Amino acid sequence: MSPKDTNLSLNDDDLRFLSDREIFLKKRQLSDHIIDILGDIESHIQQTAVDYVHKIPESAFQKRGKISRGENYLGFPWFILDHPATFQKEQVFAFRTFVWWGNYFSITFHIAGAGFEKLNVKEFISQLLPTFPTLLICTNENQWEHFLERPNFVPAEEFLQETKFTNESRQTFLKAAIQIPFEESETLKNKVLLFVRTVLDLY
Repeated sequence: MSPKDTNLSLNDDDLRFLSDREIFLKKRQLSDHIIDILGDIESHIQQTAVDYVHKIPESAFQKRGKISRGENYLGFPWFILDHPATFQKEQVFAFRTFVWWGNYFSITFHIAGAGFEKLNVKEFISQLLPTFPTLLICTNENQWEHFLERPNFVPAEEFLQETKFTNESRQTFLKAAIQIPFEESETLKNKVLLFVRTVLDLY
């Protein structure tokens, strides 16, 4: 028997965890509840966004909000609501509500392509800051990562100070986000709706 083989046994803690059915029953119940919460948020976003239909790409309203889920984003389960949202080669326009198990809630505005090209990024971010002083901006060249920590996102004020806004800027998208701690779950819907309304007012 090689030394490696001796690590294949289960210790008492392993066995207790393996035997605890309640953990997985609770996870399934909580997951169902989170999907219900996201469904409720989607319904309220739809009601809010109708007032801004002239600002939102038509394709973003062709389908109602999509709720996705998975078990391993950087090691933790996740849930995502995209609404209103369109992800096309020529443009991205999306509001993404993210529930990241073990971490936090977040709401992100993601724009690229045609909509981004007409956006005054510096002015837009500056106008968002008074309402959302903890606003975060993506600085990653990869626009498809969701975590809000460095080096993916930085505080908006830092982004404005360090980014040079020129006609030769290589920036091709904007992701602006706020993080909502789990401890503030009772405010999640209101904060998401406020974020959506404020972004659309300024866009």
